[in-house]
Amino acid sequence: MWTYDSVPKSLINLFNSATRVGYSEMMYWSAKTTRVGGTVEHYHKAFYGHEVLMIVFMLTCSIFILSVFVGMIVSAFNREEERISKRSLLSEFQIQWVRLLEEVMKIRPIKSIESDSKLRLWLAKVL
Repeated sequence: MWTYDSVPKSLINLFNSATRVGYSEMMYWSAKTTRVGGTVEHYHKAFYGHEVLMIVFMLTCSIFILSVFVGMIVSAFNREEERISKRSLLSEFQIQWVRLLEEVMKIRPIKSIESDSKLRLWLAKVL
């Protein structure tokens, strides 16, 4: 039977509800319990606050576990991508050389065209 009479039992019940093991039975029996250490009464007016608390707890655990799982996958993907990348086989000097070449390729030449033709000057600015 599912009880919250002690801290260890409560932690086990919360773990079971977070992992979705028997949570429907746990919610049923907790709805029928009237007081601490009390017996189950089948025909009493139920208070559903603990069911709401349990559902919020389950949703929070699901979101947390999902974000941790996605974070681990993204981290592993980035690690493998870095390991397999082209630069992983280069020495430090070669990596610096590649970075220098990339910076040089970004530099655009300065165009200095002097002409009397307005069309030619316009085309030089556009192109």
